[in-house]
Amino acid sequence: MQVVGGLRRSLRPPPAPEDGFRDPGRNLVEGVPDATLAAVGRDFFVRVHTPDAARVGCSSRSASAARLRTVAPEQRLVLLFDGSCGPCTRLADFVRRRDRAGRILVLPNQAPGTLGHYGVTRAEADRSAWLIEPDGRRLEGAAAITGALEALGGGWRLLAVPGRVRAVAAAEEVAYRWVARNRGHLAWLGVTPECERPGTACSD
Repeated sequence: MQVVGGLRRSLRPPPAPEDGFRDPGRNLVEGVPDATLAAVGRDFFVRVHTPDAARVGCSSRSASAARLRTVAPEQRLVLLFDGSCGPCTRLADFVRRRDRAGRILVLPNQAPGTLGHYGVTRAEADRSAWLIEPDGRRLEGAAAITGALEALGGGWRLLAVPGRVRAVAAAEEVAYRWVARNRGHLAWLGVTPECERPGTACSD
């Protein structure tokens, strides 16, 4: 204990910050294919998957730490999308921005080592988006998008409710297939494809 200006001040070091606050990207990179991290770089990967509010900082330390907290890797869903597609990349950005808890790992299917790691063939990846659940179950196409909305929680989960009705799910899948087949002509609906962005490595 040291006395400074009549005030007592402890010389003990401050408590260590919470794990999530000290290294918010640690859980994010767990379970990611080594080839993917090696190709894109850990810092770039963490920056892409960190919510916007957390990247710029919050007025409250606790709020910032809460937004940086991620679920355990074994409980995380994986959404694979076409990184050469503008509309697909827009959807991927949408999910990343709203996934405050880090529930969904969003990867372009062209990221090195990704398809082999998650057991998806190139033909399957070219056909649809895929959502791989923690238990290994795979959802394709419209069902994958519905599953991602449910995982986001909150009001976004309500958008997934109609997809639980078989007839609606079938109609959604028909619409998804049309968009998927014609996505090359729908670039005006998207953004710069992820595989064309600086610092992104796509090869497979």
